[in-house]
Amino acid sequence: MPPDDGALPDLQLELVIVTPTGEAFSGAVEGVVLPGAEGEFGVLLSHEAFLTALRGGEMEILRADGGVTRMTVSDGFARVANDRVVVLVGECQTAGDGEADAAEW
Repeated sequence: MPPDDGALPDLQLELVIVTPTGEAFSGAVEGVVLPGAEGEFGVLLSHEAFLTALRGGEMEILRADGGVTRMTVSDGFARVANDRVVVLVGECQTAGDGEADAAEW
């Protein structure tokens, strides 16, 4: 049994973004803000399970280092369950790629 040094385990949310051409992103994150069909919503560790429609727009990935990565996604769906978020969209681009800035999904 490891010694108890009082440190909490490094718990993170698993995020997977899938498009018709394959996985656009997969990794551990602190949280994510998604463009829901009824408005933006955030997901953190231990979030309640649900399935929802997404509208095209910008999503924010909250990285473990405290930074934020922005991605532009098309309409799709998101499933949240067991500290895992799976985003299914038609297209996904890193914001700032030129095309992503001008995308009108």
